[in-house]
Amino acid sequence: MLTAWVEANNNLPDDVSSLSGEVRLWPIQRKAADAIRDTLIERFTLANCVRVDFITIQSGALAGFIDNDSAPILCLLPTEADDRDYMVSDIEPIFAASTALAGLLSAGETDASDRNTLLYRSYPGGNLKIVAAKAPRNLRRHNVHILLCDEVDGMPDSAEGSPLVLAERRTFSFAAARLS
Repeated sequence: MLTAWVEANNNLPDDVSSLSGEVRLWPIQRKAADAIRDTLIERFTLANCVRVDFITIQSGALAGFIDNDSAPILCLLPTEADDRDYMVSDIEPIFAASTALAGLLSAGETDASDRNTLLYRSYPGGNLKIVAAKAPRNLRRHNVHILLCDEVDGMPDSAEGSPLVLAERRTFSFAAARLS
C-alpha cells in the first residue's frame, strides 16, 4: 500500500508544508494514495476542494513509483511555470529531505545524467518528465507507463484536442499503464 510507504519514507521540509517532518496522511488521503497504487485500478481521478494536500499524495506516489517500480513517468500540469514550481518547490525539497529518496533524482547518478534538466530526470529503470498542457507539442514523442496530472481544470483544449486525451495516448505502448 502506498500509504505505508509514504509515511515510512517521505518527509516534508518546512518550506513545503506547515506540517513539516514525517508525512502522516489523513483518512481521505490514505484512500486516495492506496487507490493510486492499486494495480487493479487503471485510472484514478480525484476531484477535491482547495488545499486538501493532493500534492502530498501525488508527490508521494511519484516518489513511490521511482523508488519501487522504476518506469517512465509523465507529470502533466497546466503551464511551464507550474512545472518549474512543482519541481523546485515540492519534488526536489521532498526528495532531499527524505533519506530513502535522497539522490534518486540528482544529476550524475545515471548513465544519462548529461541529459538531466530541471523538468527531465533519468533514474535507473526510468525517467521523469514534467510537461505543460498548454502546448500540444509537449505531449508528443513520449512513451510513459505512469501518467500523473494535476490542476486539470486549468488545462483548456487546444486545436489538437484535450491535453488529457493527448497525454493518455502517451501510455498506449504499455499494456497496463497507470493513470492518476
